[in-house]
Amino acid sequence: RPSPRGGGRVGCGNCRLARHGRLDAARGRVYTLNRFASSVSVVEEAAFTQIAEIAFFDPLPFEVTRGRKFLYDSHLTSGLGQASCASCHIDARTDFLVWDMGSPDGSMGEFNQVCNLELALADDCGPWHPMKGPMASQTLLGLAGNEPFHWRGDRAYIANFAHLARTLQGMERDLTETELKHLDDYLTAISMTPNPNRHRDGSLQATVEGGDPMRGEQLFRRGGRAFIACATCHASPVGGGAGVFSTGVLADTQPLAVPDLRQAFMKSGFDRASQANNRGFGYGHDGGGGSLVEFLGTHIRAAIGTGATEVDRRDLAAFVLSWNTGMHPA
Repeated sequence: RPSPRGGGRVGCGNCRLARHGRLDAARGRVYTLNRFASSVSVVEEAAFTQIAEIAFFDPLPFEVTRGRKFLYDSHLTSGLGQASCASCHIDARTDFLVWDMGSPDGSMGEFNQVCNLELALADDCGPWHPMKGPMASQTLLGLAGNEPFHWRGDRAYIANFAHLARTLQGMERDLTETELKHLDDYLTAISMTPNPNRHRDGSLQATVEGGDPMRGEQLFRRGGRAFIACATCHASPVGGGAGVFSTGVLADTQPLAVPDLRQAFMKSGFDRASQANNRGFGYGHDGGGGSLVEFLGTHIRAAIGTGATEVDRRDLAAFVLSWNTGMHPA
């Protein structure tokens, strides 16, 4: 990649100066670590030109070394070399921000997912509108086998994201089928992080953020209606995947897919009543839900009934914040 002073190129994926950023002053050398190329570049300090590139053994799986550049390499996947998928999906996670990616020039998308559990309800999910409105960034961890993607469920496969390199990042073309396969293989190789709200053996703690997660699990799985509970739609093991629900069912502005609950603990920290937040957005597709307890106050009625108390919401939130990610602490 071009050097900071415009004096030539170094290996792909250069991420920092070797030797903790110190120059080899005696020989006038600078060393860069190139993660994509699995090499170290030797740069002449005066001209800032690469004079050698030394490869090293990289123990990472081939799927990782082959595919990670399509997530991180801004020179490869953007028009100006300044943006990549990882600009918002930091470390394949999320930037915890909300973006409006609607396209005024777009067209209505044909709906092709399961709607309202295929129940005979008055409204349907209809086509997907190109003006989707504000949507919070979602994690890319644990995508394998959890289609469809996006808050609206309007992306059935990774291949449906091919155009984003061009339309969002300014690349001259869409990513090819092969490149997307390499990206998909890389993302499949990444697992969710352990949930810090569980014990080291994976069991539930006695208390999480003022609630009882064990009682919350009972509420989550039992519900308050004969035909529906939280677990009806938010199924194990990932807490999602029951298709898409219409605006009438959700009392929302557009149909939405059932989100994965494994990342719920990552989004805590936003409270409308506090001036000491460590998050700028809360729960929900648009980040407007505040704390999880507050969010459940508006979405809990259909699941555990209108008689839900503050204690019920806190216990239910405690269980959701303790959702098993499938990865125990080391």
